[in-house]
Amino acid sequence: MQAMTRASRTWRRCADPSRPRRLRCRGDEGAALVEAAFISPVFLLVLFGVLEFGGAYRDYLTVNNAAVAATRQEAVQGANVQADWLTLQAIKKASRAFPVTDIEYIVVWKASGPTDSVPTNCKTSGQTLGTATAPTNGSCNRFTVSDLQSTTGDAWTCASPDPIQYWCPTTRKVALSSNSGNGPDYLGVYIQMKHNYITGFFGKSVTLSASSVTKLEPATP
Repeated sequence: MQAMTRASRTWRRCADPSRPRRLRCRGDEGAALVEAAFISPVFLLVLFGVLEFGGAYRDYLTVNNAAVAATRQEAVQGANVQADWLTLQAIKKASRAFPVTDIEYIVVWKASGPTDSVPTNCKTSGQTLGTATAPTNGSCNRFTVSDLQSTTGDAWTCASPDPIQYWCPTTRKVALSSNSGNGPDYLGVYIQMKHNYITGFFGKSVTLSASSVTKLEPATP
């Protein structure tokens, strides 16, 4: 009890602001440095985590919005030969939150229905299933960043080496009587991009992707 009383008096004397600075107890600065050494890494980790994952989440939302904007454009364009090129322009416009060079590739594929997912083979190259004039589900066009930056789609035809040769937009069915009376084709758009981290605390980058599937709008008879 006596020791506690002595310690209490010592603390009050050290904390007394009326005492001259030279007469105050020493060693407080060292304790503060030790505490800062323990707290600072945790604080910085939380701060950088909010910064990095906040930026990644922003890009994730942007990619999702771009995929939806792309399918909306495809639905409107239907069998227009420039449908895919116009869709790439819609993606560029919707993804201004990050550099266009962060996009790794884009896939436009003939979907089997509203819940279909991008075919695995389409992530590496375009493919035609069925025939060129009558493609079946899984046919796809794959676009790179250089295609995305193309200033005009006038030169794109459905012949090699143009990227729309695998599922030519002009072969897309938009009549209500198409597909044995089931209506127009289903079309999907898949976008993959690389989000680069700023601090490097959580790695160099993370891959983000999004897809959207829609039914093409029926053409007026």
